[in-house]
Amino acid sequence: MLKDALAKIFAPGLDDQMMTSMPAFWQLYYQAAADKTDYRPKDASVLRQNTVDTKAHLLTTFEPGSNEFAQASGVAGMALYHAVIGADGKPGEIAVARPIGFGLDENAVAAIQNAKFSPAVKDGKPVPVMLDLVVQFRIYSKRTAVTAVPEVADKPAAPILPGPYSVQRPPQPQPQPVETEQPAQASQ
Repeated sequence: MLKDALAKIFAPGLDDQMMTSMPAFWQLYYQAAADKTDYRPKDASVLRQNTVDTKAHLLTTFEPGSNEFAQASGVAGMALYHAVIGADGKPGEIAVARPIGFGLDENAVAAIQNAKFSPAVKDGKPVPVMLDLVVQFRIYSKRTAVTAVPEVADKPAAPILPGPYSVQRPPQPQPQPVETEQPAQASQ
């Protein structure tokens, strides 16, 4: 009886109206979670990477941006996304597999949508394939952030990091090559 009462107070799941208001990548994630299965592409002709002759791969580098909320909360780690790479090399359906939250998943999906891929090839023809993408999110410190290009100064800059590698030492004199005398050859 208590479970029934709690179920009426707290939503046991996501209703259809809430699901339709979500972006497609979240809909696919929650649908797979509700079905207690792994994500499967809607198009049955999409192949897995291990069934093709030449695998699809990323041509451009991308690093999804972070945000102040995630940085202030110290959120870092890896997230996993499934992307269907079409025969044209463009990402199509994208699903969150292992979310990280704090708005970082949205940034990752946007970066995946803008990335360029080489298509997978099977029997000499480009084919759509599902690609798993692991995205690493880091915490950026104000100490390590580059805010401006350093200007050339007349005097040496102060060491950035304390320690033996940043201590300024006087220049050491370069050894001069020593000339050796060749023994004179006797003429005959």
